[in-house]
Amino acid sequence: DYLTKKGVPLGPKPDPLGVLASDAEMAGWSGQGLPSDRVSCENGSIMTNSQRWCLIVDPQLQGIVWIKNKEADNGLQVTRMGHPKMLN
Repeated sequence: DYLTKKGVPLGPKPDPLGVLASDAEMAGWSGQGLPSDRVSCENGSIMTNSQRWCLIVDPQLQGIVWIKNKEADNGLQVTRMGHPKMLN
């Protein structure tokens, strides 16, 4: 309703997930360990389209496993806040 009032052209059912990720990308994420439910795919599309670090609230650790699998070839290094060599 807000966007319509501002004159932003929209289709009958705007779908941000359809703009940010293709079905092939989402299938690839599923192969890397990300669950295929809508919320997980929305989070994956935000992660892959962000230019900065995203906050992950991931109580089941599914997103963390997906990121580790996705970025394994790029030399991802994982640390914890309590690590003695963690940068402040």
